[in-house]
Amino acid sequence: NQEDIYGVTTGFGNSASNRISTSLSEELQQNLIAYHGCGVGDYLSESDCAATLLIRMNCNAKGFSGVSWELLAQMETFLNIRIIPAIPSMGSVGASGDLTPLSYVGAALGGKRKVYYQGQLRETAEVLEELNI
Repeated sequence: NQEDIYGVTTGFGNSASNRISTSLSEELQQNLIAYHGCGVGDYLSESDCAATLLIRMNCNAKGFSGVSWELLAQMETFLNIRIIPAIPSMGSVGASGDLTPLSYVGAALGGKRKVYYQGQLRETAEVLEELNI
């Protein structure tokens, strides 16, 4: 008898009563990141995006979000090497206002979308491959 975990083995919001197979839970997370990746406009500055990554890492490190140590280590690596997720300046609405911007952080950590690296806007996958990360 497996206990449901909100957003891992269930849907979100009004879909929270919908059970998701554990074999599909990773796909659910990837789809959530893709779904919220609807930002528009110019990208925020590299320093603003780096601050977003640092603040999210700090929040995650407090232990309330149930993230892995590996994720925190990946975030630290991105900050130390200055692989900074590129976050569009507009696109998020809702109570918290952070779903769209943070989807760009999550996507970059997963090797998708764009990042600032060495003063250039680049595809994340290319940078990670170049650095063998």
